[in-house]
Amino acid sequence: MRETDSLYAVDNFDPIGKANVLSRGIIGSLGDKTVIASPLYKQHFCLQSGVCLEDENISIATYPVRCHEGVVQLGLI
Repeated sequence: MRETDSLYAVDNFDPIGKANVLSRGIIGSLGDKTVIASPLYKQHFCLQSGVCLEDENISIATYPVRCHEGVVQLGLI
């Protein structure tokens, strides 16, 4: 995995496993994409777009996030 100072915010719900488990997933990279792998069936979701790399018809919600004056701020849509 490459080191980065980027922040990502995604939904915890795994739409394939139908459970709130992504917070227990493994973060890494596949090619040029930073991903989280679900702990259930190991599918990979792009942390930038939310798209599942194994099935582009499936995705998770992503949210804008930033660190402002040392405080992490999350934008809800």
